[in-house]
Amino acid sequence: MENIFQQNAYHILGLDASATSAEITNRFEELSIALENESNHEFALDLPLFNQIRTKDSLRTVSQKISSKEIKLKEFFFWFLVTDEADKKAIHFIKNKDYRAAIKTWESSSLDTPFLHQRNLALLYTMLLATEDDNNYLNISLIAWKELIMSENFWSHFALIYKQYGDANIENNLLDHFKKNIINDLFEIYSNPTDISKTNNYINQFRTIFPLKSASEHIFIEITQLIDQLEKAKQSHLLPSELEQAVDKKDIFEAIKSELEKISSLGLYQDEQTLLLRDRACEALINNMHDVRNNPTDIKKNIKLLQDALIMSYLPEVKLKVKALIQKLEHLQSTLLITKPINDLISAGRLKKAYEMIVKCQRKYAHIPTLQNFLVEKKKECITILALAKWKKGRKLLNGPFSKETAIYYKDASQLIYDNIELFGLEPDMISEVIFDIKKIIANMDTINVNNVEEYRNNFIRDEMTRFQNNFENIMLIILIDGYFVWGIYQSQLKAPNEGPSLAFGIISLLIIFFIIYLFT
Repeated sequence: MENIFQQNAYHILGLDASATSAEITNRFEELSIALENESNHEFALDLPLFNQIRTKDSLRTVSQKISSKEIKLKEFFFWFLVTDEADKKAIHFIKNKDYRAAIKTWESSSLDTPFLHQRNLALLYTMLLATEDDNNYLNISLIAWKELIMSENFWSHFALIYKQYGDANIENNLLDHFKKNIINDLFEIYSNPTDISKTNNYINQFRTIFPLKSASEHIFIEITQLIDQLEKAKQSHLLPSELEQAVDKKDIFEAIKSELEKISSLGLYQDEQTLLLRDRACEALINNMHDVRNNPTDIKKNIKLLQDALIMSYLPEVKLKVKALIQKLEHLQSTLLITKPINDLISAGRLKKAYEMIVKCQRKYAHIPTLQNFLVEKKKECITILALAKWKKGRKLLNGPFSKETAIYYKDASQLIYDNIELFGLEPDMISEVIFDIKKIIANMDTINVNNVEEYRNNFIRDEMTRFQNNFENIMLIILIDGYFVWGIYQSQLKAPNEGPSLAFGIISLLIIFFIIYLFT
C-alpha cells in the first residue's frame, strides 16, 4: 500500500498535484544536484507517514512517470491537490502528525468544494492505514472512495480539474479508460497492505464495498496479456544480437504467478475462468521450451519453472505434458554431465583425451541407449579427425625422402580406421580381404611395374566405392587402403633395401594423386 503513495512522482518532488510543468522541471533539477552533492532537502509535502522517499533511483523514475500521459494521470489522482487555505491548513496538520485536525479541516470545508476536499480526505484515510492499526480508517476510506467514484458529477469535475492543473491536452478516451479501471487500481492498493497479515481482512472489506467482478477483472486481463506475451516469446527466429533484448519467459511466468496469487486471495483460484488461464499459461510455457540450450544452468532453471507449472496446472492432460517435459529435461541434465566434458575436449582439440573418456563412458553407461548413440558419434568424430591429421602429416612428409616416420603416419591413420571399422559401416570381413590383396600385391612388387599397380588400385578403389554411397565412408576406406599400401611398401624396402626405391616412391605418389583426384570428383 505504501508504494503507490511513497513512490508517487509528486511526493518525491515534494510538490502537490497542482504543480506546473515549469515547477516540476525546476524541482527535478534542484533535487538532481542535491542528490549528487548528497545534501538533504525538506519540503512542506514531505509527509511523516513515509520514510526514505527521495533517492537517485526514485528520482530517476519521476521523469518516466511524468512523461507518460497515462501514468501521470494516475499519479495526479492519488496525490494531494492544494488549491485553497483549507488544503494548506490540512497539509500543515499532517506535517505535524496531527491527523485528526487535518481530517476535521477537510470535513468542515467539504461543503464549499466537496469533490476536491473529499478526494484529499479519502487519500489521507487510505495513507493512515499504513501507520495506524485502525479498522475505522479502512471502512471510512472505502466508503469515501465509493461515494466519489460512483458519482458522475465527481468525474465531470475531476476532468475539468485535471485539464486545469495536470494536462490541458489530455484526451477524453484516456480519462474514460482511467475511470473504467479505477476500482482495479484501488483493489491493487488495498490488496497489498503494509502488514501482510491484514491482507485477507482488507480484501474482504473491499469486496463488501465494490463488486467482486470489478475487483478481479483487471487481474484476469493482466494474466491474459502476460500469457499472450509468453506465447509470442519464442526466440528461434531471433538473431544472437537480439536474444539479449528478448523478454525472458521466466520473468513472464513469474508475473503470471504473482497475478494468480491475487486471484487466489479473492477466493477465485478454482474459478472456471482461472482454471482455463492456469492451464493456458502452462501450455504456453511448454511450447516455449523449444529454445532449451545444452547448458546445465539453463536446464536447471527450466526444470524449476516446469515444477511451478505442474503445481499451477489443472487438467490431467496438461499435468502429463508438464511431467513428461520435466522428465525429458532431467534426463538431458544428467546426460549433459557426461556429454559436455566430451564436447569441451573435442572443441579444445584434445582428441585423445576425449577418445579415452568416450571409451570409459561406453562401458560405464552401456544401459543408456540414447547416450550410447551420442558416444558412438563422438567417437567416430574423434577417430576421423585423428586419422585425417595423421594422413595429412604423412602426405606432407612425402615431399622429402621416403622414411619410416612417413610410413608410420600412414600406418597409424589406417590402424585407427581398422580398429574402429564398425563405426564407419565397413564390414570387417571385406576389409580383411582388401588388406590380404594389398599384402599380396606388395609381396609381388618385383614382378609388376608401376602401371600395373596404378591400374589395380584404380579398379580396386572404384569397385569398392560402389558398395558405399556415403562419401564420408569412402574417404575413410581410402585412408585405410593407402595406409596399408604405404606401410607395406616400407616393410618391403626393409627386406630389400637396394631394390626399387624409386618404384616405391612412385607407387605412393600415385596413391596420393588418386586420392586427391577422388576428393575433387
